[in-house]
Amino acid sequence: MNMEIWKKIPGLDVTYEASNTGKIQRQYRSKDKLLTGYHKRGKKVVKVKRQGKMVETSWSKLVWSAFNGPIPEGGYVRRKNCRLGYELDNLILLSNKQNGKMFGGLQKKADIVVYESDQEQRFFISARSAGRYLHLSYQTVLDTINNKIKKPIYPLRKATFEERQGIVGMVRQSRGINYIEE
Repeated sequence: MNMEIWKKIPGLDVTYEASNTGKIQRQYRSKDKLLTGYHKRGKKVVKVKRQGKMVETSWSKLVWSAFNGPIPEGGYVRRKNCRLGYELDNLILLSNKQNGKMFGGLQKKADIVVYESDQEQRFFISARSAGRYLHLSYQTVLDTINNKIKKPIYPLRKATFEERQGIVGMVRQSRGINYIEE
């Protein structure tokens, strides 16, 4: 059976300790108090005192920094298995690029909407921007591109993979534009 090891968390005004089993406690003069934390946007966070102010900090960052030192600039601490707790063995330090490669692909990509008429072909980076331009609701645009409307008002469709690859680069170059004309 593993022994629980407590280490001081560096960089904080008050003495906080983290254990290798994922617990955090604050040391008072007469006793120690285990912190419970709370969940915010899918992460467990806790408020600790740093530079005279109470700041919200990720639970995993505190446990990692207690045993491995400060987190380098651009570093990101994640749990290897999200179903398990915040034990030291379950934490991993990633760069922002590695984190994006591992977990960013799980995010749902927004569809690029294509409006084709006899005179023009226009690309929109989102269903909302297409709806604004065509004076339709967001839901109507989504229903049209998903073929849920029998007789659509405008000929809308999703962009193909090849169209999408060319458009994404153009949108990145021209930030702030909702549609792109060819």
